[in-house]
Amino acid sequence: MTLNGPAVLSLIATAGAFVVFLIMLQESIAVGRGRDPLSNGIRAVARRFPRVTFALAVLLGMVLGHLFWPQARASTMPPPRSAGRAFGAAEGEGTVSPPRSAGRAFGAAEGEGTGQPQQVPWSAGL
Repeated sequence: MTLNGPAVLSLIATAGAFVVFLIMLQESIAVGRGRDPLSNGIRAVARRFPRVTFALAVLLGMVLGHLFWPQARASTMPPPRSAGRAFGAAEGEGTVSPPRSAGRAFGAAEGEGTGQPQQVPWSAGL
């Protein structure tokens, strides 16, 4: 058994559905016997401790967001901005040009990498 995102989400959903089922079952039994259902107690606790209730809601949202957030892909990411342009520098400042032979040094075909120098963000070499 592997614990990946869908498996964890399935476990959380199954546990949540089971808890809701148990609360509904207890409420049906309590109403039949003329007692206060458990859901009234849960509502009272949630109103008495709103910060804890909020923290649990945020935690659940973070877990679900982590499991459902798509992976970053190059096609969906915006083009990188150079630090110079981000802080108002003129065009071309804040970027580093690779040497003209860089294309051939990394196995590019003849003629590639020899034209205009490619603008690379200053942080690309870090």
